[in-house]
Amino acid sequence: FSNTETLQGVHTQILIDLEKVLKHWPNIVTIGATFLRIAPFLKVYSEYVNNFARMLDTLDSLRSDKTFMDWLAVQEESSEAAGYDLSTLLSLPLNRVSQYNQCLNQLLRFTPVDHPDYEELVDAFSIMRRIQQFILERVDEVQAREKVMSVQKQFSGQPQPLAAPNRRFLRDGLVDIQETQKGNKAVAHAGVLFLFNDLLLLGTLKRGVQFGLKRAKEIVYKYYGEIDMAQAVLRDLPDPGGTLFSFQISKRKG
Repeated sequence: FSNTETLQGVHTQILIDLEKVLKHWPNIVTIGATFLRIAPFLKVYSEYVNNFARMLDTLDSLRSDKTFMDWLAVQEESSEAAGYDLSTLLSLPLNRVSQYNQCLNQLLRFTPVDHPDYEELVDAFSIMRRIQQFILERVDEVQAREKVMSVQKQFSGQPQPLAAPNRRFLRDGLVDIQETQKGNKAVAHAGVLFLFNDLLLLGTLKRGVQFGLKRAKEIVYKYYGEIDMAQAVLRDLPDPGGTLFSFQISKRKG
């Protein structure tokens, strides 16, 4: 599972350094310096975050393997697992930096400004907050990218692959598609709209399928159409017959 052993080594070193500091209690003046020294090594989180969604997908794909699941059940019931399942254990490293920040924040609250360690605590807290923000942003990016792949797996009839290097999923929702056929006859379809940062994708639900079910490996939607957001024109419409939030989306001509 990615570079978990490397992360463990970094956090183990933090523990060793802090234990050395605590031996000098109550004359402690180097906690800030300890975190400043170790902070550059936390860049190893980049690899872990980038592979996090793939790790969870791999775990999900193995759940159909009875031999693996039997082995996993034994491991999760062991004392080393401490009551956590594997999915939770894989997410714990992402929370570690946040916990460091909480501790540093508490230390700053109770450390006098004239204390020898105060300035380095301020610097350490600032750097660790930036690292935490980086981790959160990368997790959001990875999850959004993986969502694009998940949506693609659920569609049939797409003229081209949905996945693109800079495409990010934003949100989705149910819509009523009003289609005018020959003779100006209006026909309504139950549809689903997926909004990405650069694309609006519209599909219709397969018969008997409910929106929102986790069916990442099944075809759930039939391709209906798409609009490049750079060419999209949104127009508000009256709400007839109790219908709320009516709107029209069209492609800019030319």
